[in-house]
Amino acid sequence: MKFKLLDAVFKINGDQLEVNNQPYECKKNTLDTLLIFLQSDGEVISKDDILSQVWKDVIVSDASVFKQVQLVREIFVDSGIPRDVIENVYGRGYKIKYTIETTDDINTTHHSSSQFKKTKSGKKWFVAIIALLVLAVTAFFYIKPQDKQDFFNEAKKESLNKMLRSDWEGGLKHFQELLKNDTDKYSKRDLAFLYNKIGLSQYHLQNFKESNENYLKALKLYQETNRPEWVGQIHLNLATNYGYLTDEPDFIEKEKSHIFSAIEILKEANDTIKLIDAKMVLAAFYKKHSSIKESMDLYEEIINDAKDARDNVGEMIAINNLAATYVIVNDYDKAIELGQQGLQMALATGTGRYIANSYSFLSDLYQNQYQSEKALEMIQQAIKHQLANNEFSYLSPKIFTLGFVLVQTFQFEKANVLLDTLLNYLEVMKNTKTQSVAYLYKGMNAARQGDWKNAEDFFKQSRTIAQKGNFIYKQPLNLAYLSLSLYFNQNYIQAIEPATEVVNNEESDEQSKAIAALSLAYTYFLMERQELADKWFSQAQNELNPKWLFEYKLFLQLKLERQHQSNSVLIPQTEQEIADLDLQIQNLSQIIKVDEEIYQNLLKQIAKKMTSEEK
Repeated sequence: MKFKLLDAVFKINGDQLEVNNQPYECKKNTLDTLLIFLQSDGEVISKDDILSQVWKDVIVSDASVFKQVQLVREIFVDSGIPRDVIENVYGRGYKIKYTIETTDDINTTHHSSSQFKKTKSGKKWFVAIIALLVLAVTAFFYIKPQDKQDFFNEAKKESLNKMLRSDWEGGLKHFQELLKNDTDKYSKRDLAFLYNKIGLSQYHLQNFKESNENYLKALKLYQETNRPEWVGQIHLNLATNYGYLTDEPDFIEKEKSHIFSAIEILKEANDTIKLIDAKMVLAAFYKKHSSIKESMDLYEEIINDAKDARDNVGEMIAINNLAATYVIVNDYDKAIELGQQGLQMALATGTGRYIANSYSFLSDLYQNQYQSEKALEMIQQAIKHQLANNEFSYLSPKIFTLGFVLVQTFQFEKANVLLDTLLNYLEVMKNTKTQSVAYLYKGMNAARQGDWKNAEDFFKQSRTIAQKGNFIYKQPLNLAYLSLSLYFNQNYIQAIEPATEVVNNEESDEQSKAIAALSLAYTYFLMERQELADKWFSQAQNELNPKWLFEYKLFLQLKLERQHQSNSVLIPQTEQEIADLDLQIQNLSQIIKVDEEIYQNLLKQIAKKMTSEEK
């Protein structure tokens, strides 16, 4: 049987497909789905139609239907047909947009066009009769009154949203009180709004299970009030929560299912902008679960979708996310190129938050490439733009980045003042878990000044906070530094355990493992365990990067001690290497200076924010 759709010709013979007289490889389920569309004669195809004819008695999820529809859409696109060939008919299914011509010249084992029409026709009469009966019964018993008028208008909602963003914990209590009092005055849309915001507050407070319970209540109400754009958004929120609920059975499948549900619903609703957001979540899901190629391909697709929709913000975010994905494959040149492109788009939008985030992202990229001057320039611009717009959301990560750059460029006093201010700020904002990172940086700052006693105390404080809050971010680095501080404080045996934990941990990054190996090399050298000392010295030598100035200097000092023990002729050469490294450190601390105006303004604004929070 042949089908003509616009200028494309599809020929199906058994399980073989030809498109424009060329063989086209596809699986049986996709071919069956394609045939349903080609035989639909312009009628709406429901999910049930596809389920019953493709999978018959096999139970599959709605996501399987969505996937097959997408594959059929790609066959049409590959044949030269516009992508909008399949229309989403909200609440009903899918429909072919253009006229299909049919020619019966080849026998086929699939359903015939007349069979499909007959089935559809029979279904139509049956559905019509049932609908009339339901209507008659409803009219007979009662007429459902209109839902109540909304209590929360857009102005009230915006006011509540603003209050919520400034204080998630206080906002949660306020929204819970609203639900307790006079709920009779609320419409279903009001209740959906309240449950949604309670779920959002609990998400920000990391109460993910409770958040899901309220999101599900909101989901049901949004479905009842025919708000597909919010139904899709709630599915995305549920997916995000399952990404954190790693102790839940099948949490990955649940996360994936909600993402696909959101994408399908938003497609049916023709909500292009929210659909771009949903695809962004799917791309992040692929990236998180090591499907890097799928993630990168999807980000490229999103960038094109956003261009077509003239969604500059969506395009910019997709570009930055794609840049971050290139970091995973260690292509920093491409990541920086895309990051700069994202920054230019952010500057064009004129939105302070996006500009600040783009600068901050570039700062991280430059710091990873050990371009400290560029990293400092970028993070200063990020903070400047964010404070200029009086936005404190997500300011903490940027303060962390600035603190880290100050430590790495040996601006000891300014780093210490900033980190102490950050610790107080996190305490007031009740974000104590991330204090572990601030203490780590304070320890690194003390170590660079040779103050190993205080460094050890800071590393231990970082460890205690992280363990209490089950916070693993940068903990391998903290353990590696703790091991070094234990060694330099003459707790030699104690230094072995944290260093060994780091090198045996598959999740440890390269720098942490290199520092741990250096600590073990120092320790076993002192203990005169020659074989182990040589092993870990060799590993540290192979893994330490000369651009890590402080850590590499420690390595050279150990190398010099070993050479003195063996009366090596290379002693003068190593001494010169250490002198050259000291000069690099000195020059770095003198050339790269934080902008005093930006630095002081940041401290001033943090103090102001803390004062307002404490009142």
